[in-house]
Amino acid sequence: MALIDGESRPCATMIRTCVDDGEGGQITRYMKGRQFLAVVTPIDGESKKTIANTEISAKKYKFFYRNILTLRLNDVVMTLDDEKTYRVTALETAPAKSASIQFSLVTAEEWEMPNE
Repeated sequence: MALIDGESRPCATMIRTCVDDGEGGQITRYMKGRQFLAVVTPIDGESKKTIANTEISAKKYKFFYRNILTLRLNDVVMTLDDEKTYRVTALETAPAKSASIQFSLVTAEEWEMPNE
C-alpha cells in the first residue's frame, strides 16, 4: 500500500448549498466537505458534449480512493494541492466485499464551479 499512499493527493468533496438572494432567486455556493486521499490519473482523450449548439471538451481523469466514502454521479471533488475541480461522470466501481484491497474507482472530468 506504500505505493498507493505515496501517489495519493489530498482531495475534498464539494458540498453545494443554495441560499435565497432576497429577490426571489437563489445563489449557489460550494464549500469544502469531507477530505480524503486519492490517486488522480488522466485518461487519454477528452469527453465531448454539445451545449447550446457549442461543442465543449473536457479532460477526463480517474480517481482511485479508499472506501471511506461514496462518490456519486455529478458529485464535485477538488484536489487540494492545486485546487482544481472535477465532476464525477461515471458510477463508482467498488471491489467485492471479500477482496483484500478496499478501494473504489470513479471517472471524472475537469469542471469549473459557477461564478455566482
